[in-house]
Amino acid sequence: MDCRENFAELLYSTYYDSLCDNDIYEMQMNELRSWIKANIPAKLYKYRSAEERHFDAFRNDQLWGGSILAFNDPLECLPYYDLNKINAEIKREFSPEMITPIVEQISNGAPPKRFTKLLTQDYLDNLKETISHIASSEDLAKNLGQAHVQVITYLNSIMDDLEKAFFSGIMRDEITYKIACLSESNSSSLMWGHYADSHKGFCLEYDLVSVLQDCPKTCSDSRYCTQFMMTPAIAPVIYRTERFDASSAFASMIMNHIKDKCGIAAENYYYDMLLSIKTLLTKADAWSYEKEWRLFRKEQGTVQHKPLLNIQANAAYIGMNMLPEHKAVIKEICSTKGIPCYQMAPQYFNSSYEIVPLLIE
Repeated sequence: MDCRENFAELLYSTYYDSLCDNDIYEMQMNELRSWIKANIPAKLYKYRSAEERHFDAFRNDQLWGGSILAFNDPLECLPYYDLNKINAEIKREFSPEMITPIVEQISNGAPPKRFTKLLTQDYLDNLKETISHIASSEDLAKNLGQAHVQVITYLNSIMDDLEKAFFSGIMRDEITYKIACLSESNSSSLMWGHYADSHKGFCLEYDLVSVLQDCPKTCSDSRYCTQFMMTPAIAPVIYRTERFDASSAFASMIMNHIKDKCGIAAENYYYDMLLSIKTLLTKADAWSYEKEWRLFRKEQGTVQHKPLLNIQANAAYIGMNMLPEHKAVIKEICSTKGIPCYQMAPQYFNSSYEIVPLLIE
């Protein structure tokens, strides 16, 4: 299993809901953060086109991030849901096996902890009174079966609206993240072609290891942390043949809708608080050649691009087709900063398509 597969297994298996205790959340974040700090490459590369704004960012030691709205793959960061899984989840929620223990606990005056977090005491008292009128377990099962049929019939009639609400909600959250995309490689001809204006741009080398820090824990509620409790937040992209499965998150949205429809005064429940980050880090495997790591930060407002980090590049690499006047700019900035400057070139005595950096004295 390669490095990214290890991270995928860890990230996708990390679940904490909106009711979990902070210590549970922090324990899981410690595992993710420890993995990232142990596996992040010593060098990561940012490809840039030869534009004045990119020269200025280089001069000012700024690493900028953009919105997913500027990404070149419209399917990127877009999850999917499996209706069969959602129906099974709803059926389970209305099953006697799930409800009977809860009914018994409420009847005994000791409701589940998540109920006391979500519901007011008055509502719990009314619920206890309602439960007292259920004659037998057979009646409970019958009532649950009828309720399940009614719920499914109702949901089928509004599924289009629910789908729009779900995906628009995810999109609203995702576009608040600003993301800087970096690569493990500075010698990918495809990367130079796609992200450095057909080799007319440049590439900068960064050492992110030296600037990673643990979160100071100044938030009032760390469960709502959006950065793995680290600054800056960075993680490898996970390449997959299928988009991220958000079925469980869709199911929890449906349960919140049912709760509101029934007039239950309770907080919304969110099954997977890492949903947006998981979708932001999942990408089609056709892009695996990029070997991408993403630096990200959640921002307020609608500005599409913002500086995420002040960090000096360790080296600069000039594209094979860069114009002479742009080469002069890059070399001048490197000289001012006292960092090496390289010219990318083919290996003339080698059949490989790989390009290599040659130091400019």
